[in-house]
Amino acid sequence: MSENESVTISVEIAPENLKPHLHTLLMTYLDELSAYDEMDDDYPYFDEYWRGGARWPYVIMAGGEIAGFALVNDWSASQHGTEFAVAEFYIRPAFRRDAIGQHVFKQLLENHHGQWELSVMDTNEKAYRFWQNALQNNDVEDLQSISQDGATIYRFKNTR
Repeated sequence: MSENESVTISVEIAPENLKPHLHTLLMTYLDELSAYDEMDDDYPYFDEYWRGGARWPYVIMAGGEIAGFALVNDWSASQHGTEFAVAEFYIRPAFRRDAIGQHVFKQLLENHHGQWELSVMDTNEKAYRFWQNALQNNDVEDLQSISQDGATIYRFKNTR
């Protein structure tokens, strides 16, 4: 993808038949994160995203291709409680730098109104910059930043 291409982006709940493909992407994502910290490739809650409850598995499509995924749940890393949390967020390298991630985050906020959390490893400077920009560009309310266990946890509200 190039920055000049106009591409159709969709963010939808992932159907069960895409679960194996998203699992493969999850393993790629965890491998990428291992450059910043030791990562375990066991992700015990992955299947739970398709069993209902407060978990939402999103597939990100761009130009008819799977560009990534987002896993949203209600687990609070800060232990202060939240309604929604970005558990995992991955855009494939070929789709980065096209503002797809910004579009996806905006769509997640439009889909879920309330108290949010997300955490970023302090050593992952690219992700840190991405999330700072995403939070600024979406005018979230009551933004708090909490340092905890080598990560920055962002707490904020989306009431629009």
